[in-house]
Amino acid sequence: MKISPLREQFSTLVGDHFEVWISEGWLALVTEALTRLLKEQGIAPALRVDQIKQKWGKLCINGEAFTERALAIAEEVADSSSRICEICGAQGEPIKNSRGWVIAVRCVKHFDAREILVPDESHERARDLQFDSAVPK
Repeated sequence: MKISPLREQFSTLVGDHFEVWISEGWLALVTEALTRLLKEQGIAPALRVDQIKQKWGKLCINGEAFTERALAIAEEVADSSSRICEICGAQGEPIKNSRGWVIAVRCVKHFDAREILVPDESHERARDLQFDSAVPK
């Protein structure tokens, strides 16, 4: 994902070392979160966003000097992301590995176990992944 548009649009909120490690499907959520955090920065000028990534099937926003309201915004967006496909932005479901850990959120169209690597399992192919509610056909 190209982050220069985000860096330009939210230049006072993100720093030079701003990193984004997500797929295009969550771009709208990221833009919404950064817009809301930018308003919060008016109240707390030290607030900064350093990194946005997927962690355990949720959008994770890391930064500095987060106020209570900024933390609530980050949590709301993380909760929303757990139901949105990372690839296309359609309604999705959490995908769990054989240990029951959520490792991604995908819609039926983008559920392809061959494309997902299980983190911290020596790059084992994700042959035992399943949707939270049912395996797609």
